[in-house]
Amino acid sequence: MSADIRIEGAARRLFADTRRVAGSDGDVSHRWHSARKNPKPVLVGDRPWDRVGAFVYGTVLRDEGRLRLWYQARADAQAGNTHSVAYAESSDGVRWDKPALGAVDFEGSRANNLTDAVLHLPSVGRLGNGDLAAAGGPAYWMAGHAAAGAAMHGVNPGYPRRAMYLLHSNDGYRWRRAGGGDGRPLWDPDEVTVGGYGAGSDVNPVVYDAPRRRYIAAAKLHVPFEGHHRRSFAIRTSPDLRTWSAPRMALAPDAQDDQRACERGLHRADFYGLTFHPYPEFLLGFIWVFYMAAPPPEIEWPQPRRLYGWGREGHIAEIQLAFSYDGEYWQRPPGRPAFIASGERGKWDAGNVATANLPVLIGDEHFHYYGGGPIYHGATHRPPNPFRPAVGPFNATGLARIKRDRYASFSASVGGSLLVDHGRMDGRVLRVNARTPHGSVRAAVLDASGREVPGLGLSECRAFNGDDVDGIISWEAADLRAVPVGQEAAIRFVLEEADLFGYEVTG
Repeated sequence: MSADIRIEGAARRLFADTRRVAGSDGDVSHRWHSARKNPKPVLVGDRPWDRVGAFVYGTVLRDEGRLRLWYQARADAQAGNTHSVAYAESSDGVRWDKPALGAVDFEGSRANNLTDAVLHLPSVGRLGNGDLAAAGGPAYWMAGHAAAGAAMHGVNPGYPRRAMYLLHSNDGYRWRRAGGGDGRPLWDPDEVTVGGYGAGSDVNPVVYDAPRRRYIAAAKLHVPFEGHHRRSFAIRTSPDLRTWSAPRMALAPDAQDDQRACERGLHRADFYGLTFHPYPEFLLGFIWVFYMAAPPPEIEWPQPRRLYGWGREGHIAEIQLAFSYDGEYWQRPPGRPAFIASGERGKWDAGNVATANLPVLIGDEHFHYYGGGPIYHGATHRPPNPFRPAVGPFNATGLARIKRDRYASFSASVGGSLLVDHGRMDGRVLRVNARTPHGSVRAAVLDASGREVPGLGLSECRAFNGDDVDGIISWEAADLRAVPVGQEAAIRFVLEEADLFGYEVTG
């Protein structure tokens, strides 16, 4: 299902989307930007039930005046992934508390922050708050993957088979299986095959795509591609969280990804995860790029996986951006820069990075939470491996920040101009999301014939200087009401040592 994307009435025009840009001249280029990482994690494993894993393989929400985080808690590095879901909350997004929920018994005590949900990569959302559920139902939903019989406490005696399941909760701590516990999954990853080979997997982030009034999931697929077994991603959509479209293949690694893997001394590339930031006009995706080591010859895998070079060990080295107008067809920025890179060797996040399902807007910054660990994925599976740790493969939660809507910009290190076909001018104030350390941004409004609208010319413009997500550009004796009602207009931005990330026309 393709979404009906309309940009005419968009509140903000962001330059991650370049469809309205008619041209540029001078020293102007389109650039993508990276997030700024906090040097230390903001959530660590410091309790017996999460001592080797307190990582946001899950969700952070702004809810009821606080931030709420559902993360995977791991108590034992050698016991496999227990899929236990723990809870933390924060008032500022940096300092996190682990409240005693009383929901689960752990070693004889209920004084812990474990929920009774047991799912892999828990996606959580609020129902009835801009969502599609009818009022009066449960407050929260959780979707995630479970292995057969995986549940150890609370939510059910055990899942009937390996699949994606949906849970509901009134408080976010105590969960019950949706549909009365009859065992019906959202979808069964094993039903997906590609030419008789390939299947779904356990990484399936789900978010509510509010602008398109639907749910969207990134479903990991194992497929043969370019001669190797690959972790890749399909897209599923749903109007109601229960009825899902068939998976549509969306993102797979290519030769350029493999080249980057080889440059790091590894073998090839996989995509381990895909999370989202839905905007009204487009979606941003965050790809967890997994640079794989060559599979050791002594490892015994089922014949199809062995045939296509299945491997477990590797470096989830960076998060890269992807871009889509409808969620089905995706593009990647030129050069594929890292949006969040793993840390240098010896740092707490040197081995792996994996983002939360959605970023959170705090003040004028987007907070991107990510799980990180110091060792390679799969390093616990072979004792001779030099990266075999005393802790699990993910052991903390980090924070990377970027100012609001600043994923991409048109930028000039010297000077140049940018022409944007705006459309009807429904407002009076022009606001810009811009950064000008030593320069300025000016603007002229043009009519349909390309002439400056009287009063809104470049010579009459009061330039913007500074660093602001809501800066104002004005003119000496007029505002945008000088554009005749109903007429379309264009805006020419003149940049001098400036980054222009987007703009907005407000009333």
